[in-house]
Amino acid sequence: MRIVLADNHQARRDQVRRILLGEGLTCEAEDVVGFEELPGRLAGVKTDLVLVVTNGAREAAVEAIRTAHQATSAPILVAGEK
Repeated sequence: MRIVLADNHQARRDQVRRILLGEGLTCEAEDVVGFEELPGRLAGVKTDLVLVVTNGAREAAVEAIRTAHQATSAPILVAGEK
């Protein structure tokens, strides 16, 4: 399963990617992007799941989710704090 991960915090992106890889999922380094790069990344790759991590950037995350929804038919999973 190929996952594209979007998060605006670099250190957390790296940590989440390591977790995904540890679970045997595919998440290439180029599949890990900030919110602004998400539409371009989705245009260039077959994706099985889009993971958007929202902590602290709700408005930007909502916009990333909207653009992801328009760019792919893959499921979008949103994770973050309450």
